[in-house]
Amino acid sequence: TDFPISADVNAPSLDHPSVVNHGDVALTVWRQGTTLIGRYNQISTGQALGNPFNINSAASTGNYIVKAKNGKAVIVWDNGYNIYASVRDLTTLTSLVNETLVVSRLQPVGGMSVWGTVGMYPGSPPFSYSYDVVFGNDRAAIVWNDFATSFVPSITTSPNPMYDVYTYCQMTYCGFIETKTYQANARVLRLDTGAFQGGNISIWSYVGTKTIYYVAEVPSNTPAYQIDIAANANDNNHLVYAWNVRLPSGGDSHTVYSSVYNLTTGTKIGSDQTLISEATRPIDTLQVGAATGRGMVLWRRNDGMILGRGIDTSNSNLLGTSNVEVESGVVDSLKLTSFGDKGLLTYRKNNYKDIFLKVLDLQAGQLLYPNGLLLSQGQMTADYRNISFSGSILSGNKILTTWDLMVGTRRTIWGRVSDISTFTVDGPKEFQISTTNEGVQYRGTAVVDNGFGLVTWLSQDKTQQRIRGYKVDLANPG
Repeated sequence: TDFPISADVNAPSLDHPSVVNHGDVALTVWRQGTTLIGRYNQISTGQALGNPFNINSAASTGNYIVKAKNGKAVIVWDNGYNIYASVRDLTTLTSLVNETLVVSRLQPVGGMSVWGTVGMYPGSPPFSYSYDVVFGNDRAAIVWNDFATSFVPSITTSPNPMYDVYTYCQMTYCGFIETKTYQANARVLRLDTGAFQGGNISIWSYVGTKTIYYVAEVPSNTPAYQIDIAANANDNNHLVYAWNVRLPSGGDSHTVYSSVYNLTTGTKIGSDQTLISEATRPIDTLQVGAATGRGMVLWRRNDGMILGRGIDTSNSNLLGTSNVEVESGVVDSLKLTSFGDKGLLTYRKNNYKDIFLKVLDLQAGQLLYPNGLLLSQGQMTADYRNISFSGSILSGNKILTTWDLMVGTRRTIWGRVSDISTFTVDGPKEFQISTTNEGVQYRGTAVVDNGFGLVTWLSQDKTQQRIRGYKVDLANPG
């Protein structure tokens, strides 16, 4: 039977849980309003270890991410242009760093003067901002993309004291300089102290500048490019960073690059590599896996094909002579997770209904098994399924995969256990994880340790929303 993790506080609005672990101890983090709340549980029993606690003082107004490795958890969230982080020790259940500012993103500068007010349109740029945190050995890296527009007069002061410089340049056509800046960045965090190791690392940057001499061209926050990023790191403390430079609309041109950085020194290894550059068949959903001495980048083409390429992290060189076809199509979503030398690719196809699993050999940069394993076999009436945040996770030889199942207005949490050594599924079909089901259940995520798993999700119960959990015995699921 599933059980509540969040306290009964009649919370009007909860957001999805994220769960991480160190050994038998799991940390679940969710959001209530703009406050991030955490709670520890024992995976093998499901029992709570203490009460819920607040994590942040700077409000969480956007996304938030929680990841852990080697006994340290890093929680990252954003508030407007600012990105914050908190570091917790999962061995002592204490805070290493309560809250620290990672970066203040670039902000628009200048614009056109209208009745003394300087501004640009639109107020918020239509740029898809993202960030993540990845773990090496004793270092973590917080990665993010960035964009901003600067629209300033070509002169710094107005020759006419009756007018400010913006108004004067609009009246006299002295010219405006428009600058659009695009970035892919990282910052290294020491896991022993929780302190940052130096400032920002500029992985990639591009600046486009032009001069405008007439008033009719209104300054715009709209970017000419979208920069999608993905990253992972290995026990060598090598950060594998991938980014896709593409047109946000109106064209299919795109180029995917990769780069490797040493997290211990903060320096680049080798040189940037180009994985693919095309003017057709745009791509999305960059994913990066990492293993000792290796990395692998995956991406989804718009026809649903999944392609990838292995990377030697000692020198940043690409493995093999060409990109690898990982799945022929038609895939609509995917999630790559790394465990040792194995990459677990969970993906969805067949009109959003079926969940499949493939295993990658990250050392070789190739598939370990050629075929995909169908995991969703029992509920044939599904309208669609959503892969969980955690995708597929490995404990020993057992893989736990979880997802949301939608049938009409009913939404529930399901899972499947498979064996990586034989690449077969356990049992005749998937098993139901959410059992109370007073309302919709969604956005599940899971951790595993020593033959047991803990799955958490957001539940709409009769009287209030709750974060619920379920203990899974991987040897006898369901």
